[in-house]
Amino acid sequence: MRRWLPPLRTWRVTRPQPPRSGIKWRYFSAHSVEHIQVPTASAGEITVSLHNTEEHSSTSPLVLWIPPFSFCDGYNPAELVPPQWLGELPTVTLNYRWTGLFTDPATVASSTPRQWPLPLHDVLFGYQWVRQHLAPADLARRDIYVYGSYLGASLAVSLALTESHAHEPMAIRGLIAYNGIYNWTTFLPDHPINKPPAPPKGRKRRPLLTLHDEPDPEPKPASSSPNPFHLLRQQSPLLFSTPANLFDPFASPTLFFHTSGLLVPPDFHSSALEQPAPSEFTSAVNALASGEPLSPSLSQSQSETPLERATRKAYLTFPPRKSTLQIPHALLLYDPPLTPVQPNTKSRKKSSTAKRKRPAEPNSFHSQAMDLADAMTRSVDMLELRDRMKWDSTYEDPEVRAQEAERRVSVVEVGRDAEDGRDRGLGVLDLNERGEGVARRWLRGRCGGEEEGGFDVGEGAQGFFWGV
Repeated sequence: MRRWLPPLRTWRVTRPQPPRSGIKWRYFSAHSVEHIQVPTASAGEITVSLHNTEEHSSTSPLVLWIPPFSFCDGYNPAELVPPQWLGELPTVTLNYRWTGLFTDPATVASSTPRQWPLPLHDVLFGYQWVRQHLAPADLARRDIYVYGSYLGASLAVSLALTESHAHEPMAIRGLIAYNGIYNWTTFLPDHPINKPPAPPKGRKRRPLLTLHDEPDPEPKPASSSPNPFHLLRQQSPLLFSTPANLFDPFASPTLFFHTSGLLVPPDFHSSALEQPAPSEFTSAVNALASGEPLSPSLSQSQSETPLERATRKAYLTFPPRKSTLQIPHALLLYDPPLTPVQPNTKSRKKSSTAKRKRPAEPNSFHSQAMDLADAMTRSVDMLELRDRMKWDSTYEDPEVRAQEAERRVSVVEVGRDAEDGRDRGLGVLDLNERGEGVARRWLRGRCGGEEEGGFDVGEGAQGFFWGV
């Protein structure tokens, strides 16, 4: 195994094959695999796996794959191969560390906590290693595309948004994310998405059950397969050491574009607005109960204690105006929620110029993807395209700006499992056959291969989609 800084012993698993002049799209077959141990400062090291990087030229498009979960404990990185739909593209796997679903707490060393922000640091160190050692000579151009799902999707989005420098020869140009959590603060009790909907005006109370009434039908039994979205919500206290970490935009990349509008709660299950009574108040109650005189300092301190309230959500300027960052091309994929969501029939073409509000819906992979897409397209319109109006009058038309912004970001529902129509749960952590086809066509178009310039979602696909 090869190590860097300093170099140690090296080993490589190789299947000799003649060099390929172009990219042929077939199911993934590792012709060349190499595992590198990359130090992460004082936090140990991670394994960066190189697949097929020696089969292509140094200017070929490169894919960074961020796995759906951390398999760091008791797992051999050599057994973790990229998804088949990536074909024979040169692919780099960033094996980050993150305590959670597949981690045995007994094996976690106390000297290196494996909660946030450790996975972010691992991914950043891995990405910097890739740029230093896989960049072409003479500042030639090399495009990087990032793919991640579940926890890997959150990391992939934050990495793409902060490393998509348009004028650098080697940088991130595109992003594919599947079933990601892009705003972890939506799991907190104070978030509006968790508030019960207000009853419709004029709705009458349901009368008591009589002999002539029919009882409500029995609820359908829950699916035997685990719900990945609910499981991620339950894992929040293990993934993050404190609720304040949920407000980190690198963990919740939607917060790059707007504030949360929430206060940091004391824990993951309590409201920040329901603060416990101060100790002075408790002392005053005890003094009155015992008949003792009330101390003036107690009453004065109570009156001077302000009631902290949450602020409203406010939009932020991202990317910063003086930076070279640019919103990358993105394909956001998601599984449909268990509870069907009423489709939004309104066109998104006027979303950047007129205020609109989608119907309230439960927290799901769908709502996470749509909120992120709205934030990204708004940024493209309000910042990038309006600045481009200075030398291109075409973008003075709001419709043109809206179409260009939505061309940058695609959102596709990949549907349920094609075989039995049921949720796949955690048995399958990657895309189904339909999702693989959508992702493969999108990546071909970006990499300049077959079907360049556009694609359709495929028969039976549902949800929102905008061509690229």
